[in-house]
Amino acid sequence: MPRSISPVRIILAVLLILASTVGIAVEGRDVMRKIDAQSNSSSDNLQWTLSQVDVELLNLSISIDDTSQDPAELPALRTRFDVLYSRIKTLEAGSVFAALRKSDVFLGGFSQLQTFVADTAPVMDGPDLGLQLALPELKLRARAAARLPCDCFVRDCGFCRPV
Repeated sequence: MPRSISPVRIILAVLLILASTVGIAVEGRDVMRKIDAQSNSSSDNLQWTLSQVDVELLNLSISIDDTSQDPAELPALRTRFDVLYSRIKTLEAGSVFAALRKSDVFLGGFSQLQTFVADTAPVMDGPDLGLQLALPELKLRARAAARLPCDCFVRDCGFCRPV
C-alpha cells in the first residue's frame, strides 16, 4: 500500500522551495548590482588614468626643477618621465580608451602630449650632459603640456559619467 505524504511534509517542502526562490532572487539582485558597478569601472578607469597623466606631468615639471638645482636627480627625472611615457602609451593602446581616441576633441590636446613625449624620449634616454643642457627647454615644454587639460577634453566628448 502506498504511503501517504503528511501535510507537514508538504508544508515543509513548499517552505523550502519558497526560501530557495527568495534566496535566488536576492542573489540575482546582488549579481545585477555588481554588474552595474563593473559597467562604471571603465569610466572610472578612464577618469583615473587621465587624472594620473595630469599628476605625472606636474611631477615631471617638479622633477625638472629639482634636477636643474641638483644633477644627482637625473635618475629620478628619468623615472618620472618613464611613468608619464607609460601612461601615454596606455592611453594610446588600451582598449578602454578606444572610443576616446576616435574623438577629434580629445585628440587635439592628446596629440600634443604624444608629441611632447615622443620628442622628449630621445633626450631622456640620451647622455646625462645632453639632458642637463636640455633642462631649460624641457621645463617650458613640460609646463605647456601640463596646461593641456585632458579631463576637459573627455568631459566635452561625453565619455565620463557625471560626478
